[in-house]
Amino acid sequence: MKVPFLDYAVILIYILAFIAIGAVITKKKVKSAADYSTASRGMGLFTVVGSTVATCMGATIIFGNFQLVHSSGIKGLIAALTWYIGWICLPVMAGRLYDTGAISLPDYIQKRYNPLARKIASYSVLCMGISSLAAQFRSVGSMSQALGLCDANTGIIIGAIVILLFTVFSGLWGVAITDTIQSIMILAVVGFVIPIAATVVAGGPKEAIAAIDPAKLSFKGSTMTTGVFVGYIITKSFSAGAHPAYSQRVFAAKNRKVAVWGQVISIIICTAIVLVAVWPALFLNKIFPDMMDGSLFVPAFVAAYFPIGIRGLVLAVILGLLLTTGDTFLMLFSSTVTDDIIRHAKPNIEDKKLLRIGRLACVLATVGTVLMAMYIPDITRLISIGGSSFCCTVFFPLILGCYWKKINTKAVTVSMCICCPLSIIWDFFLAKPTGQSGSLIAGITSFVICVLGSLILNAREQKKASA
Repeated sequence: MKVPFLDYAVILIYILAFIAIGAVITKKKVKSAADYSTASRGMGLFTVVGSTVATCMGATIIFGNFQLVHSSGIKGLIAALTWYIGWICLPVMAGRLYDTGAISLPDYIQKRYNPLARKIASYSVLCMGISSLAAQFRSVGSMSQALGLCDANTGIIIGAIVILLFTVFSGLWGVAITDTIQSIMILAVVGFVIPIAATVVAGGPKEAIAAIDPAKLSFKGSTMTTGVFVGYIITKSFSAGAHPAYSQRVFAAKNRKVAVWGQVISIIICTAIVLVAVWPALFLNKIFPDMMDGSLFVPAFVAAYFPIGIRGLVLAVILGLLLTTGDTFLMLFSSTVTDDIIRHAKPNIEDKKLLRIGRLACVLATVGTVLMAMYIPDITRLISIGGSSFCCTVFFPLILGCYWKKINTKAVTVSMCICCPLSIIWDFFLAKPTGQSGSLIAGITSFVICVLGSLILNAREQKKASA
């Protein structure tokens, strides 16, 4: 698809406007490392909801979910929806997490368990941040290629540079406020404009329904194996339930009420939107008969069927969606490095130096992530790799730590030490030959070690005490 110059001009102006807004916000609000990484725990309800929604509506919804539903039909749709079901766990825990005074999930893990558990949680957050950021970069590359702007790798580099510049100059305050503004545009475009337009182009609701391949509506007709399906459910539900970027908004909220209700409202909005947004993935071959990769549908559809000017604005919103989600994960990486690793290693470090380290971490993370996005072209796989390692490492220690007083610290530490590498190694080397995902294997392992290990160790400790 070739997009006229006017549309590219609209896209460029849109992106530059957001970078400028971020720079202005930074000048006014970012005076310290805490301002940069945690917004000094001052985010209100509107900002928490807006920035969380924008983060959720990234590459996953219009690239990853389109790819998943198009290739796997009803199984893919159910797998996608489990994200929002699992997310319910976070607002249930949000009040208790906020009350601890922690500034991040690894910080809470240390307060609940020990420093070693925090270190493992920190590194698993970095893994998730990197893989999720790589998915955003890859989506920008795929979109650039679909529009005929450049090849995918060049698009990845361009997108990475824009996201890096925005994040380095904005910090969490800039990211949150621009994400909030962007979320309004995203909801309109992704939740209404594109689904309605695609249905009209397909010939109306009846024609669109008739064009759906019956195999896509059947579990037996799906190409997704049962093991992979279960793995997606575990990865998505556990990842959302303990999502570090969503949790970052919980800890950055100005009070307990905002921390809880910010997540509740975000879940309601995002669930409603995703049910409508992925509808065209079921009949996209009615519009593009030869399209094999569902992740290319949205940019190709907008380029082909929207009028000049409007097309540029819609593409700018979609690209902005990827940028705002990308800057969230890059900010997550930076804050994890500074607050959960460097600050603990060097508690007396100067604030200005910590701020510089945070920005340098953004640069280094961007370089590594670009290489990862180029090496792994599958957007869904990119999202699942880090999500799998994180959710299997942190989810059970987090939720059990909130609601089970007798969970044993030693059992949790052993679980985290084993499950983080187990998930990554399994996904890279054993997932294809076994047909089982790393999240399934590591998730079961984590639960067994945490629960059974706690019961055994607690019984031994009680026996020693009574003796």
